[in-house]
Amino acid sequence: MNFAGEQGMNQIGLVLAGGGGKGAYQIGVWRYLKEKGLDQYVGGVSGTSVGALNAVLFAAGDIFAAEKIWKNITQNQILSNRSPVNLETALMEWKRVDEIDFCSRSSVEREINRLRNQAVFSREGLLKIMHRYVDMRKVQNAGIPCYATCLEMSGIPKVRRFDLRHYAKKSIETILLASSAIPAIFDPVLFDGKNYYDGGITMLGGDNIPIKPLYDVGIRFFIVVHLDRDAKIDRKEFPGSCILEIIPQKDLGNLLTGTLDFSPGGAAWRIEQGYRDTKKVFDGYFRSGTVR
Repeated sequence: MNFAGEQGMNQIGLVLAGGGGKGAYQIGVWRYLKEKGLDQYVGGVSGTSVGALNAVLFAAGDIFAAEKIWKNITQNQILSNRSPVNLETALMEWKRVDEIDFCSRSSVEREINRLRNQAVFSREGLLKIMHRYVDMRKVQNAGIPCYATCLEMSGIPKVRRFDLRHYAKKSIETILLASSAIPAIFDPVLFDGKNYYDGGITMLGGDNIPIKPLYDVGIRFFIVVHLDRDAKIDRKEFPGSCILEIIPQKDLGNLLTGTLDFSPGGAAWRIEQGYRDTKKVFDGYFRSGTVR
């Protein structure tokens, strides 16, 4: 099945959107790609938030470890409560972000400082999971670009994309924490003297579908894995490219029932949904031989 060859492409860019607990869906997509031998054509992977963590797992190349992580995560590991602040109250506070005057540095800094004091959960659980299951040396030696997208909050919000191959183990872990640091839920992450938040916060100018870093290194065929059924790509930003989108055919949940759902049961059905949806997309692709 010479997928890349059929399109005249030597490389595929795998793009993994953010979405917290909904990210288990992307493991099902990977399982299908591996089953059909399509993963061998991936020449670069890029992710935001949980998509960045899955990008690292993909670059490390061990899908069995990836499935084990997702199916054995417990809610308390990721959402380890360290604050008496009620989660629902913190989420209501966080929604005020969309009222920020993005052109005003003082407004941005004031709101982000307020949210910093609202953080409910620690990151110790995710760090322990990375230490136990993820061999960062495999990421460094993967031979393909592996990007994580974060939002720099030193002044006006700015998207930053890190090729994790070029960082030490501890720095990779820090960048992954930064890429998934949802304001009010988690504290911002300090890296190289700057504060970072989740790279997928679109209301602050984030990039939750990080095609750009792979496009900039010359990749022109993309498989984009969404975690939101309403996600949109502006294809005019990527002239000359072919983009194959994997979109959940069943809603993966809202903020509370999806993004913050890290239960083993939730992971299991989302993995299966990702596999089924990917199979359906590729069955249609191979019948028609075209990509939108």
